[in-house]
Formats: sequence, structure tokens, C-alpha cells
Amino acid sequence: MKIKLNLKTLAFFIVAILLISCNKNPANNPAWIPSTPGNNPPSSPNPPSSAIACDSSRPHIIATLVSVGKLSSARWAQLFAASAGNKILFAGGWQSTNHSSRVDIYDIVSNTWSTAELSEANRDGMAVATVGNKIFFAGGGDYDWVDVTSRVDIYDASSNTWSVAELSQPRRDLAATTLGNKVYFAGGGVWSTSFTGSNVVDIYDNATNTWSTAQLSEGRYELSATPLGNKIYFAGGLYSIFDGSKKIDIYDAITNTWTTSQLREVKASHAAIAMNNKIYWAAGANTSYQSGYKNSSIVEIKDITNGVSSFDCITPNVRLSPVIKNDNIIFFPSSNLTNQFDIYNTSTNNWTIGILPISIRGAAIISVNNVIYIAGGMVGNTLSDQVWKLEF
Repeated sequence: MKIKLNLKTLAFFIVAILLISCNKNPANNPAWIPSTPGNNPPSSPNPPSSAIACDSSRPHIIATLVSVGKLSSARWAQLFAASAGNKILFAGGWQSTNHSSRVDIYDIVSNTWSTAELSEANRDGMAVATVGNKIFFAGGGDYDWVDVTSRVDIYDASSNTWSVAELSQPRRDLAATTLGNKVYFAGGGVWSTSFTGSNVVDIYDNATNTWSTAQLSEGRYELSATPLGNKIYFAGGLYSIFDGSKKIDIYDAITNTWTTSQLREVKASHAAIAMNNKIYWAAGANTSYQSGYKNSSIVEIKDITNGVSSFDCITPNVRLSPVIKNDNIIFFPSSNLTNQFDIYNTSTNNWTIGILPISIRGAAIISVNNVIYIAGGMVGNTLSDQVWKLEF
């Protein structure tokens, strides 16, 4: 099922975006330099009121890219990666003139490649999650937000087969995560008289092959979903192009109850990842589209054992992709063309900057069996079909 936007509303939205998409350059944000070179003290109870900039003296390490193979077609931006069993899937993305429905499937055991197709091509802002041997590609829409879909493409790695399902409501820029035998698809943007956030949570139970729904405390899109322990933390997002959210909806799967908390600042299209009883909410936009969609350099680190947040700084960016290797969290950039990425060591609480041999943006990244894979992207001004292992 799809929702179509009438031309009058579309024209209004395009004009609004052109007017409000003002300077997003993080260099215009006031800078704050941590007192410890290269590291904001972990005990810092409050972030500064404005965006913070990291000390340039953070140590650099040289990273290498080792070729694994090639995608069947070069593509970037909204190219998603997921894994189940011994398969890694690289799905969707933008080609030179249109969206791609292509899915490249890499078997890490046999070192072979195959291809498949998503049932719909326009899947910007879709959400991806895995439970058992199944990978779910849910929702999404056209790049200009005209079409929004409820489609869920499901790949079963054990049988190498595909099936489809539908979300209860078409939406894009939703969040997805897995806890136990269930996959949760939360929030997302929907069209009414304008593009606004949905509060719907679609829940798939892999044990019973059934769907149910729940609700967030408030509708929003460009939010994150992070499981830790027996809880899921649905954080941040935008209500609309005019308003952002600090809200955290917390679902307890044991008691089947919901509570709420707050981030220190508005965050949308931010990175979120959990490790060692801590959740890291990093960078993202700390203002709405109307207010310029300004990039944040704040990392909020919540220790769920005591509920206390500390703060650090990171290179300002939106749509960072976080992955884990050993005791490191890698925050890989997507929206900006760069040859650098941030690395946080959870054992030493130190930051380093990884230096790539190329400048890249819009690539897919995933960590499987402690190996990091990078696929596609825009290398300089050229679309890439390369798939590499990232080593440092």
C-alpha cells in the first residue's frame, strides 16, 4: 500500500524545504575544547549549551581497505546492510538517476555472490532488522518523500527465500531493532496535511509468526531504537519539519510496560549503539529542518546501571553508522565526503581518528563476526561498486 501526495501539498513542502534548508555547516557552530586533550572527561555531568568541537590533537591511526568483491551495480545513499546466518545483504541505494531495488548477497563462508530484488525500489528511509535467520526491510519512500510504503520484504537466509508483509501504516525514516524473538518497527514519517511523525510500533513475533502493535508516547521520525538488557530505548527524532524531540520511550519486555525519559538535547538522524551496559547517542541533528538541521557534536552516554549520563564530543555529522569491533565503537560517516571516522575505545575511554586511503560518503557498513565490511558509496565524485574489509 502507498500514500500519494497531491501536487498542491507537494509544492508547499518543496518550497518550505528550499526556504528552511539553510547553512548546515558545523564549522559555524561555536566550539568547545575538552580540558583533556582528545577526550572530554567521562565524568562531565552536563554538555555545553551549544555544539562542541573535539580537540584536533586526538591521535590518528591509518586504516586500510581490503577488497572483498563488487556489488552487481554501483550505488550509494540509503544503501543498507544486514546479516543472518552466513549471509550479508546489501540492499537498495541510489544509482546515477534512480533508486535501486537490487540486493547483493554475499556468502562469507563460500565467498560467493548472488543477487535478488526488493519488491519495491523507492525505499529511502527504510528500516532493517534481523531475527533468527530472517532479515526485514521495512517501509521507506521516494527520495523527495512523495511516496511512502508499508511494504516489508523478508529474506530467510536458511532457505534462501523471500516473502512480503505490510506494516500497519505506511511510513519512512522509522527505527527498527530486535529483542528476543521479536522485531520492533517504531515511528516514522507519514503524510497527512504535512510530513509528521507516527507513534505506531509494529511488532513481529518470530516464534508465532504474528504481528501486533503498540504506541510511542509521541509520534516522530528519524529516531533511534537501541536494545539493552530486557529493554528497548526509542530516542529522539522529529515531530515534523518544524519540531524536534528529546523524548526517550523505554519498553520493558519482561513487564510489558512503557516509561519515558529524555535526552539532553534534540537528536535526529543520530547514531545509537549499546555496549557494556551503556548506550551511546552520538551526533545527529539537534534542530529541526525549519531551524537549519544543524549537526551536533555531542555524544550522550547513558549508564543504565545507575541512569546517569555523561558526555563527550565527536565530529559533527548526521546519519553516522555505528559498528563494533573488539572493544571499539566505530562511528562511520555517511552524509559528508571525508576520509576520516571516529573510534571510541570502551576499555580506555579514549578517542582516535581513523584515516582512510580514500574520501567516501553514502556507503553501507556492517560488522559481522568482528569483521567490518564497507560497500558502495560515492568515492570522490564517482559511484562505487566496491566491497571492502575495513582494517586498522
